[in-house]
Amino acid sequence: MAGKIKVEDAQPLTPHTNAIVEAGKRLLIESVETGREFCKSMISITLAAIPTYIGLLKLFILKDHLLSVIAGSFWFVPVVLFVFSATSFVAGYLPTKSIVSIELPDEIEVAMKRAINRRYWFGVSGFVLMCIGIGTGVGVIATL
Repeated sequence: MAGKIKVEDAQPLTPHTNAIVEAGKRLLIESVETGREFCKSMISITLAAIPTYIGLLKLFILKDHLLSVIAGSFWFVPVVLFVFSATSFVAGYLPTKSIVSIELPDEIEVAMKRAINRRYWFGVSGFVLMCIGIGTGVGVIATL
């Protein structure tokens, strides 16, 4: 009996099972694009934070006072953090340079996982840097 395979009656997939399989396909495909779109949106938000912060500084400083005298060089720290944050989002947005053979599904899966993880960590690090920049900017403005 070794080498014999017992085949049972195959049943068509139920509509529920088909829906779950389709949802899984979309989740897998869209997970790469979701991270990319997040990074794309955050690039413009982070870069827009720089002139917003500088505008708020100008609003709170009296006309006859110099910013460097009041806040020292510490006022520039949020700007640097916003630039680093935007750089992290750009790194998450741009694709990596890799060659993947479409005949090898395992290689495609590894490349997709790598892209998802890369975009996730660049997105998280960019968001953390942006939040620290906002907090630092609020601290600088509060001390004026």
